[in-house]
Amino acid sequence: MIEIRHLHYIIATAELGSFAQAAESLRMKQSTLSQSVRYLEQRLGTNLFDRSTRGARLTRAGSHFISGARQLVADLDSLHRNTIIFGQGHSGALKLGLSGAVPSTAVQALILKFSQSHTDIQLSAAIHERRILARDLDQGRLDAIIVAGHLSPAGMAYHALGSGRLFAVILRDSPLGARMPIYWPDLRDLALLLPDGESGNDLLSQISGRLTPAQSQPTADRSAIVRRPLGLNGLYQLIDAQSFAIVQESELGQLPSRLVAIPVHEPHGHARIDFGLCWREASDNPALAHLLQIVMAQPSPTYHCDASQSRDPLP
Repeated sequence: MIEIRHLHYIIATAELGSFAQAAESLRMKQSTLSQSVRYLEQRLGTNLFDRSTRGARLTRAGSHFISGARQLVADLDSLHRNTIIFGQGHSGALKLGLSGAVPSTAVQALILKFSQSHTDIQLSAAIHERRILARDLDQGRLDAIIVAGHLSPAGMAYHALGSGRLFAVILRDSPLGARMPIYWPDLRDLALLLPDGESGNDLLSQISGRLTPAQSQPTADRSAIVRRPLGLNGLYQLIDAQSFAIVQESELGQLPSRLVAIPVHEPHGHARIDFGLCWREASDNPALAHLLQIVMAQPSPTYHCDASQSRDPLP
């Protein structure tokens, strides 16, 4: 069997032109080196060196062999270095999933900070609904997900990243336009305008229960919901005296002059949507550890989740 050490012996001998000098550079006996090279030549069925009192010179077969040997040794050295680097999380890939209701400014800030700190890690992100993100995380297709609301499947950890205040965007001249503050029951008779796609689905999942009395079924007595394949600016053009949109503070943008954004209140204060990072506790991706270092620097509790779906702070 040809071993990697045999390649190092051949390369050293060829570069120094002497078995004695090669043995000295490798800190081994000359006899051991000569025997190993001879063994390799016997295995290959050809001489790699012309031997003389002046030293050792490569044969034509030896010149052909050493070219491949050097490339193989270089590739193995590179593989070794890259494996160490990957194991320390300094390179590799990190796959994130994002839910549509998470404020884009918060996600951009986190991704920017991570990307600037770890330029050798390839970071990719995909936007989907919460249920799809949870499935892909559980099946290992994603390393971590950032979702609106708390997510607590078994075997996962969750760390809160922040929350966004919710605003009702309504017609300035409507009866509610001058009311301060606005509560969810005030909006029950208006049609809720939502964008199609993941952002609309996620937002609806977070606020639908708040649009109905606690004692009612989720589908009863709720405001009509109108879905449109539009962004916020497009929805703003559709708002009239009978409709409204719910928008997070960081996403409001520039409103048309005919509209006003009023913060929605709940009994305990401002209505908000929490969002956080969720990941598999058993993940062995070292690149994830670097993301968690950045995330854990934020003063928020981390939770691990058991099979009963409860959430307990990590020690």
